Parts: sequence; C-alpha cells; structure tokens
Amino acid sequence: MKRYAKYKDSGIEWVGEIPITWKTAPIKYVTNCMDSKRVPIEAGLRGNMVGDIPYWGAGNIVDYVNDFIFNEELVLLGEDGAPFFDKSRPVAFYVNEKIWANNHIHVLKTNDMILAKYLTFTLNTVDYNEYINGSILNKLTQSDMNGIKIPLPPLATQQAIVGYLDRRTTAIDTLIADKQKLIDLFKEKRQAIISETVTKGLDKTAKMKDSGIEWIGEIPEGWIISKIRYAIEKIGDIDHYMPDSVTDGKPYIMTGDLLENASAIDFVSCKQISDEDYLVLSRKIKPVIGDIIFARYATIGTICYVDIEKDFLVSYSCVTIHPNNVITNGKYLFYYLKSYAFFQEVTQYINSNTQGNVGIDSLSKVRFMLPPLDQQQATVDYLERKTNAIDSFITDINSQIEKLKAYRKSVISEAVTGKVAI
Repeated sequence: MKRYAKYKDSGIEWVGEIPITWKTAPIKYVTNCMDSKRVPIEAGLRGNMVGDIPYWGAGNIVDYVNDFIFNEELVLLGEDGAPFFDKSRPVAFYVNEKIWANNHIHVLKTNDMILAKYLTFTLNTVDYNEYINGSILNKLTQSDMNGIKIPLPPLATQQAIVGYLDRRTTAIDTLIADKQKLIDLFKEKRQAIISETVTKGLDKTAKMKDSGIEWIGEIPEGWIISKIRYAIEKIGDIDHYMPDSVTDGKPYIMTGDLLENASAIDFVSCKQISDEDYLVLSRKIKPVIGDIIFARYATIGTICYVDIEKDFLVSYSCVTIHPNNVITNGKYLFYYLKSYAFFQEVTQYINSNTQGNVGIDSLSKVRFMLPPLDQQQATVDYLERKTNAIDSFITDINSQIEKLKAYRKSVISEAVTGKVAI
C-alpha cells in the first residue's frame, strides 16, 4: 500500500515516524479515566454474568445496584495480569453496552479528540515494556497508563483507519476461526480413532462377543474385561501437602504442566522443590519410565505417559500408575485412558461434592478391555502412526494461525502508526 506524502519523527520509540499532519498525545489528554466507578473485586465472587450483562475483569461478581453498571462507549484496558507482552492476544477492548467492570481493568471514556475504536486498536499495538510494574503480576498503574503516548491522526483519518481495520481484522479473524474449527475436527477424529481401536481392535474380521457394557457393545472374542487394579502393579499419589518452592531443585509437576508425553514437559519453568522434600515425598510413589500420570481433580482425564527416565514428582492432584508389564502394555493403557469408553466408565465415580474428583479406589475399579499383549503392542504401533500424522497436521495449522495473528498485528500497527496511507 502507498505511504503518506510527508513524515516527521513522532518522538515515540515504538511508533517511529508519523505523517506530518498527525499529532501525538498521552492517554490522559484524550480520555477520562472512570476507574473510581468500578466494582471492587473484594465485594464478592460468583458467575461471569449478572443476568445478561457481561462482566469484565479478573474474578466475577454477584449482586450490585445499577450504579455500578457502565452503559456507554468505552475502552477497557488491562490493569494487572493482562498479556501485555504477548502481541497475539489483546489487552484493550471496545465496548458499547451495559457492562460490569472490577478493579483489575481500567475503564476509559474517550473525548472528542479520539475515536474509541481507534484507541482500542492503538492500545493493542503499544510497547508496554516501559510502563509495566510488578515483578510477579504484570501491573499497569493508572499513572503509568496516563503517560502512554500514542499517535493522534485527524478524526476523519481515524474513522478511515477504523473502517479499514474492521474489515481487515474481521477477514483475518474469520480465517483463524475456520482453521481453529479444522483443528477441533482433527482432535475429534484423533479421539474417535483411539476409542474405536482400543475397544474394537485392528482386525475387522475378528469374531466378536458382547462385552456386557452398554456403551462399548461388542469386543473381539479373545479379549478379556478387567478392572484396572488387576492390570497394574501400583497406583498412588504423594502426601497431601504442598512443599515450598526452591530456586534449584527437583521438578514438582502440577496438573497444568502435564502434556501427553513427559519428555515434552517444561521441567525448567515448573515448580522446583528441595532434594529433602523430594526424598520424603518420593518414598510413597514416584514416576518412572512406562508409567501413566492421571489428573483426578478438576481437569479430570488429563493424562501423561512417562517416556523418559527423570527424577520428578507430580502433585497430589494426580495419581501415578505403574502398569503390570506381564499382562499390560503401559502405552496401551495410556491410550485406553484417553478413550470415550474409559471416560464413560469413570464418570460414574466422579465425586461432585469435592470440586469433581476420582478417588484412587474408584479409579482402580474402572473396567477396561484387555487384548493379548501382542495385540496391545500392535494397537500401540498403529495408534502412534495415526496420532502422529494427525498431530503433524494440527501443528501445521497452528503454525498458520500464528502467522495470521502476526499478520493481523502488523496490519493494525502499520495503520495506527501511519506507515500506510488509508
């Protein structure tokens, strides 16, 4: 696209040159900060809507009078915990409806010098490095926010930029959404292949028998139905207390750290515990190669296969399963625990009174289909090929999505800083 006729230095490092007819201004000169009217987070938590009114900010609220409701054109900008340094995610949002907002998001009303949508696009382009305070939680104070300088084109130019960016970003967002739907379809297909294979086998001509389990139906004639406790050597968790963190120690994995294979886990960035705590906690059980880690709280069903020899522990929100290798292939059991059949069976044991969890005894009682060992290995080999191929497709699509997000960012940045003439 063509550029404007003449440029000048903006005096803003992240902006560079701007068209000669543009100005610059700090946020405080183009907005009225309405943070004093926000709902304090301490006032109460529950749900993320009040009736049909959207709620903005960290945490959620309960019942308040209408004095706390905003109902006008506003720009909302993260105050703390926002992804200020992740340009693929927005930190500013345009709203023009009834909303609630708590004290974790700034509320800005624009004056007649700037359009709210233009300000929103611009705030999602700002380099926040010099404005953020806080060593633990990224925090943009009201004072630092007011000092942020931004490009300020004439209003007619702002309107043209907003119209252009609305069209371009909508088109890009549609492409991203379509690709995300494709990823979801691949994930569904992956799940279906696993579930079909671990309950029906690879031989489509095999004689079948009734499993006696409604949601499974028939299984190959040579298979047996076993409770998990008969196919494993040990299942257990560590003591239920949280050890202190240390700078340099043994990895202590939380549910959110788990990935399908332990070799893919980021053991450097996760919680570290002292060697003394590790020795005490590992006496009860610790993961070894060939084991399965199963998350039994909250995100029930997150499963990890231990494919490396490494000293680490998983929190008591997970159980570690040692398979009995005489009758059970650990990787086959791992795939079975990812199947619809297992999820259907384990659901009846979920204790909803304690945030949703599955006890060790209950997990031990879950039935699963156990083919002969040679068939288990053949199943694993087949599923490794199929899932690896699907994962490769998903990786490629994710890469395309990241490129689209980067392109979206560049389109916005070039428009709001005047690098292209709109």
